[in-house]
Amino acid sequence: MEAASFGCSILHGPHISNFHDIYAFLENNKITTKFNNSKAMTKILDNFFTRKERSKIIQKKIDYIGKRILNLTYKEINLFIKKNEVQKT
Repeated sequence: MEAASFGCSILHGPHISNFHDIYAFLENNKITTKFNNSKAMTKILDNFFTRKERSKIIQKKIDYIGKRILNLTYKEINLFIKKNEVQKT
């Protein structure tokens, strides 16, 4: 996630069982690309090096997603605080 927050393109092979949820999230947001062999990896890398604007797109997506998560967390905390205030009165 740190690399994605700096706009880095994320590439990964097929063996991601320990991080399945994270890679599913990255794939759904078109932040990561999976490769199955060295030929596919070479082709993907070649594409990335010719498309410099991709890092800015990734940075914007991660920033947007991070802000959305932060806002949802803030709302949930406020609901919790208000609920506890009501219970105290």
